[in-house]
Amino acid sequence: MKFTIFIFLIFYMTISSCKEESHHLGTDHSLPSGVQTQGSLFELDENWTLPGNQTFRLAELKEKPFLISMFYSSCQSVCPRIIDDLKRISGEIKKKTNQSPKIVLVSFDPEKDTPERLKEYHSKMKLDSDWYLLHGKEEQVRTLSVILGINYKKLGSGDFNHSAIISLISKEGNILTRVEGIGASIDPILNGY
Repeated sequence: MKFTIFIFLIFYMTISSCKEESHHLGTDHSLPSGVQTQGSLFELDENWTLPGNQTFRLAELKEKPFLISMFYSSCQSVCPRIIDDLKRISGEIKKKTNQSPKIVLVSFDPEKDTPERLKEYHSKMKLDSDWYLLHGKEEQVRTLSVILGINYKKLGSGDFNHSAIISLISKEGNILTRVEGIGASIDPILNGY
């Protein structure tokens, strides 16, 4: 399975490219609600690091569906809005189910977003214990971004071009649906949860 993911990664990186003209990309990555991709995120047998330097694996979230997106903590425009959208989705899911979903945010800036920096950011953004901010190695971050359909590219300024995608992951680790864009309709995620 890792070989398949590796081939997919090479193929994807070959045919796609990020544009430096805009700070954030707008490529359509939407999946219809209920359509699953092949393979599970839980097959990525990788250790991530949480704020406070605890080790974490995505498979630890097997008990119920969760939300996942990618960001970088020094982003001043789109990333805080992704977090606002995730808070809005979480609130609606809580109204629907009386339970808050788990939310995973993976940084694509492993150099600056150390576990210590992510701990500060977690506090600054007033995130609760249902939020998991993950630090990983550059290679594992890139692999996850490809699987999630999130494009990103580091610019000379230290900022990143990136897409804004929120995915709903099943309790089996499969992508159930995803939405792209800030302030996009969250109905596909709410209907899929």
